[in-house]
This record gives sequence, structure tokens and C-alpha cells, in this order.
Amino acid sequence: MILTAQIICLFLLTLTGWITFRKFPLKITVKPLIQVSLLLVMALVLSYFSLMVGVFGFPSLKIGISQVPLILIGLVYGPSYGFIAGLAYDVLGLIVTPTDLPFLGFTLGNVLVCVIPGWIMAKNRNLSFEKVRAAVLAGCVLFSVILIASILIMKENFPFAMSETERTAVCVLSGIYPVLMFLVFLWIRKKSSAALADTGILLSVLAVDAGINLFLNPLWLQIMYGIPYLGSFVLRIVKLLVVVPVDLTLVTILYRIGKRFWKG
Repeated sequence: MILTAQIICLFLLTLTGWITFRKFPLKITVKPLIQVSLLLVMALVLSYFSLMVGVFGFPSLKIGISQVPLILIGLVYGPSYGFIAGLAYDVLGLIVTPTDLPFLGFTLGNVLVCVIPGWIMAKNRNLSFEKVRAAVLAGCVLFSVILIASILIMKENFPFAMSETERTAVCVLSGIYPVLMFLVFLWIRKKSSAALADTGILLSVLAVDAGINLFLNPLWLQIMYGIPYLGSFVLRIVKLLVVVPVDLTLVTILYRIGKRFWKG
């Protein structure tokens, strides 16, 4: 099973690289190379401050902001730099903290964290920030209703055990989540008129947090360590309540602060 997954991930990694460099040829210049390197170092440093939470007897839930610099690399420098940066981040991470068996699924995930924002920023020319925001807020409301209903109805049959206090806290956070996201969006639009950049940032954060981290990582953990996919998936849904607003705010702030220094 693991060997099959490794082969599939290698194929997907190769395909991602082929599409990326074919559509977005790499143009190496000194200043972007230095800036990408600095963002990579920042991501590696931040990964040391990430908190690994033990789930099902294995530290499988990572809480941190190390992906923020990686998203910025894709947003600012494009998919080609993003692909190289994602590979470099994965390799450097393995050197610093070696594992028994490197798994290409996580390598693919690290590459996509950098590449997808580059793809989105290059292709979102016809997307309206207001329409994307409305769709996301509608999804947040639906997500909150489903999560609260699941917790209240399933109770002890929920995919992982929670105390009454934890159950109440998650329900309250889920209830205010759409309001919190609305306030984040309001702040973004109030501080900027760059609708194209804002739309790209919004879609990039959602693609990484609600796509890669929510759907792919639980699959790799089940293949590698036998951690139940459903339980890991639901834990990450709860995690999204905090991660998406935080990542969206941080990426937006850093993008705006650094845009006068980017590239050159």
C-alpha cells in the first residue's frame, strides 16, 4: 500500500512540475532568489514553534503558521519558484528532523502549498472578490450548522471523544465563525482596493487550509500510520475554525507590508 502510494505521489509530483515549468518558465534572478531563500528560512524557523498534538496515539495534528511564508512564495514569485521552494522546504525539513521513511505524499503537499497560490494568482483575473467572499461566507454558515448539528446529535458517537466543556466551546466557536470570517473580509477590503491580490490571497489560503491540510494530509496519515481518516478529518475541520482566519490575516498583512520590496 505504501509503495503504491509512493509511486502515485511521485507521478503526481512529476506531473505538477512538468505543468508548472511548461506554463510558467523559470527566470532566475538574484533578488527574488535571495528573498525566496529568506522566506524558506522563516518557514523552517516557524516550523520549530509549531505544536504537534497527539491524536490516536501519534503526533499527527500540527498547529502553527509555518505555511504562511510558503504561501507568500507562491503568491509573489509564481508557481516555478514555488515548486522549487516546496521541494527545498521538504528536503531541508527531512535533513533537520529525519524520519524513518520519507513519504512523497507529504513532499507533494509541501510543493502544492507553494505552487497552488502561484497558479491562483496567475489565473484569477476574472474572479470578483465580492462574489468569492459571498460564496465563502455561505460555505462558512453551512459548515458551522453541520458541525454543530453533528456534535449535538452524535455526542458520544462523534469520531473523537470530547468533554462537555470542549463540546460547548467548539459549538460556540462554530456559531461565531461566520461572523469572524465576515469581520476579516471587512478588514481586508477596508484596508485595500487591490481586489485582484485580495482574491488571490483568499483563494490561496482556502486551497491550502481547506484543501491540502483537510483532505490530503489525513489520507497520508492513514496510509503511513493507520490513523483513521474520518477522525483525523473531523479534527482538522475543528482546527480550521482558528487556522483559516489567522492564516488569511497574516498572509494579507505580510503581503501588503512586503509588496514594496518583492521582486525588483
